[in-house]
Amino acid sequence: MRSIRRSLTLYLLLLVALMLAGVWFVIDQAAMQAFAAREEAGQHLILSRYEENVRREQAQIDQILFDKARELANVMQLHYGQSYEIEAVKFPTVTAVSPLMFLTSQPGLWAVPTSGSVPVLPVPTGGGGSPPSLGSGAGGSGPPAGGGSPPLVTFRRPLPHHFAWVQFYFGNLPLPEEFIQHFDDDKGSSDYFQINTTGGREWRSRSLGSRKLPFNPSDLESRSSSGGDAQRLVEAENLIDWTFGTVELQPDGEKVRRVVYKVPYFLRSPPRRRDWPQRSLLGAWGAWAAAGGIGLPPAASGTAGLPRIYVQCARPDREIQHRLQQLAEERDRELAELTADIEAVRHQLRQRIAGVGLVAFLAVAAGGPLLVGRGLRPLGKLSDAVSRVSEKDFKLPHDGSDLSAELAPIHARLTQTLDLLRRAFAREKQAVADISHELRTPIAALLATLDVALMKPRDPEQYRTCLQECRLIARQLGQLVERIMTLATLDAGNDRLDIGPVQVHELASACVAVIRPLASTNQITIDYDVPSDLVMETDAGKLREVLTNLLHNAVEYNRPGGLVELSIWTQQHEVIVQVRDTGIGMTPEVMEKIFERFYRADASRHAAGVHAGLGLAIVKEYVERLGGTIEVESQPEVGSTFRLRLPRQWTSRQQTDG
Repeated sequence: MRSIRRSLTLYLLLLVALMLAGVWFVIDQAAMQAFAAREEAGQHLILSRYEENVRREQAQIDQILFDKARELANVMQLHYGQSYEIEAVKFPTVTAVSPLMFLTSQPGLWAVPTSGSVPVLPVPTGGGGSPPSLGSGAGGSGPPAGGGSPPLVTFRRPLPHHFAWVQFYFGNLPLPEEFIQHFDDDKGSSDYFQINTTGGREWRSRSLGSRKLPFNPSDLESRSSSGGDAQRLVEAENLIDWTFGTVELQPDGEKVRRVVYKVPYFLRSPPRRRDWPQRSLLGAWGAWAAAGGIGLPPAASGTAGLPRIYVQCARPDREIQHRLQQLAEERDRELAELTADIEAVRHQLRQRIAGVGLVAFLAVAAGGPLLVGRGLRPLGKLSDAVSRVSEKDFKLPHDGSDLSAELAPIHARLTQTLDLLRRAFAREKQAVADISHELRTPIAALLATLDVALMKPRDPEQYRTCLQECRLIARQLGQLVERIMTLATLDAGNDRLDIGPVQVHELASACVAVIRPLASTNQITIDYDVPSDLVMETDAGKLREVLTNLLHNAVEYNRPGGLVELSIWTQQHEVIVQVRDTGIGMTPEVMEKIFERFYRADASRHAAGVHAGLGLAIVKEYVERLGGTIEVESQPEVGSTFRLRLPRQWTSRQQTDG
């Protein structure tokens, strides 16, 4: 047999273990969240530093390539600037303006203000329109009177093929190899460079070998926008642009990081000689043009015709990726170290929590039995008191005054249970006596009738009368046994309900028809008021038994010439059944006991054996099984009223409760 002390001790240890496990889990989860936040912050810092290093490394590589391309472009611009002074004498017409103004002007008429008969500046007119205030010839006069525009002389600029030839010539000025040799590393450098011009010239570093960098000037020229104002013309003379990107070498497809640096041929506008006569007049013309005399020549619709230098410097992508891989390995190493450090701290924290929990558990395991034993002392006293209960009186020899608040309800419940047991045993004894008496009375009557019939010979009519009396006694005895069996079935829970729609008016009429002959014998009137269309869901057999018992009792306990009323109506979701009589009535003491088994209010009327005190007990059991309630109102010498409340619609919950 299990010991309650041992069981409670085990339960206590289990509870403590669960509590410690819960505390450990909560602390562990909180710590894990803190560690996770710390790890996430550390990872974010490492990743941010890694991304910053990658950006710095890429920016550094781009800056190296950019500086190299710019330096190489400056060297080439310096060379072309020197070459221009040498070659400019071949085109004296162009020397009066900057080379880029000449190359970007549109073919058309050239309008020139004159001072005497010497042309001072060739200026292209825009759109082929007629310039204002044109002179009549090369020997035009000075400015007109009244502050008008000075006379202009016009002549045609070179033919288009001459213009194209000039552009081609400036775009193909030679570049000596010595200007770029010091950029070509002979020590095995992996950097590449390539120089292209608009004239189709190309120089490549030795590291490129037979390979070349892709060159498409239209991609770069599309970045520059054309403009027709003077400011845009000045910017076009010194237009510089560059772009970065990753491309593939031709033809092997090696990926490289490249910068394309685009500059004009000239570092600045080439200087004019001091002895040029046009120089002294250029300032005067410029001042006159700025005053509104004549506009600057219109620029070309684009800068595609400008002679430009495209310097490409590149570095193999594999070297860049190798460096980035080193940074990634350093990042992974730092992340691994961070994870290892946090995991070590996490493991150490778990060990400490587990150690504290183990010490606490051992302490409870050592002192738990003592604490449980001390707490069970009142229960031991109560157990001793229960063991001394006698089956004769069923009294608990303990008043419960020294019990705790938890055991006091148990003591009260035990006392109540013992009292119920005492009453149950008393009812059992009384029931056995009542059943014996109820069975003995009809059996004795049956034997007495038979003995009288057998005392002497009788005629057939006397024997017939004797047999009829015996059959009546046997029928009453059978009804008694049937009611006892019904109660036994209800107590065992073996009774089943047969729920279905019931026409209440038809059922009530049938019950009244059964009882009416008995009522007529005693001059008792039965009235009933039942709606003809009332339908309810219930067990028709049990409802019929209930109505029959109530009507039978109302007739049996009524006065001659009395009245019995049966009324049925609906109220919300209930059906109300009321049976009222004008009989002898009941006292309050009798009303409290009428539903007890084998209880009879009038002991003088049970000799026939039918009134065994079981009818109303069966009625109450049936009503409760049907999910309803029964009430009784009575006054002595006035009459009694039995009222039933039954559900109109049957539910699954009522089926379960039933």
